[in-house]
Amino acid sequence: MLGCLNIQWASTNLELDPVSSGVNLNEVLIFLNSLTWPEWIGLAAAFGGILLYLRSWCHSGVNNLIFISYRRKDIPTFAYFIGKLLAEKFGKKAIFIDEYKIKPGDVFPNKIHKALLQCGILLPVIGQGWIDMIHRLEDSEDWVGKEIAEALSRGIPSIPLMFNDDKSPSPKQLPKNLQDLAKRNALTIHEGSVDRDGKALLKDLERILPIKFKTQFWLMRLGNLSATTGLGFLILGLGALLAWGGHIPSAK
Repeated sequence: MLGCLNIQWASTNLELDPVSSGVNLNEVLIFLNSLTWPEWIGLAAAFGGILLYLRSWCHSGVNNLIFISYRRKDIPTFAYFIGKLLAEKFGKKAIFIDEYKIKPGDVFPNKIHKALLQCGILLPVIGQGWIDMIHRLEDSEDWVGKEIAEALSRGIPSIPLMFNDDKSPSPKQLPKNLQDLAKRNALTIHEGSVDRDGKALLKDLERILPIKFKTQFWLMRLGNLSATTGLGFLILGLGALLAWGGHIPSAK
């Protein structure tokens, strides 16, 4: 059978009988009234730290902020490099790239459609292989064409990413629903100046990011700060309880 739970703090004993109907309110009030102000500070800091950490954990990222569209038979390693670069800046949750976000057994059309609804920027990665297979965009079932067409139709800001000396497609090469892509100024990442070009990409992304996504991104950063602050308060609070309260409540 369950016995009584005896909580001891400083000189006050609070007996909680889990078999009885509940906690005696008068005993709780006596217990709280017996706490010294350092113990109150420590208790408040500990609880505040827990709440801050839990809140930041629930809001620790912005899902699918940037959608990377690419062909696997083009330059997938370049697309993965871009994804890693952006993840270091915006966080992994903020970057959608199918290789990492679509798991075995997932219904991939649903995943892609949901990500496009959430995203704030589209980055079509275009290499020579993409140009060589440009005829596939005419196929209504081509997923690269579907991704770009949906983003353009919804007015999502798009930056075509080129690699080295690859040329961006002209409007005449593209299907009618994708011709607007050729009007978007492309950014070229050169193999010999990856760091410089990568920084230019990050700067452009921060500039054109829609305001609602900028707000979410800064809230994400605030959440990360809250997590760190929360853990700090928790440690300080527990330290204060140990130093001033004698010991942590013990169960017998």
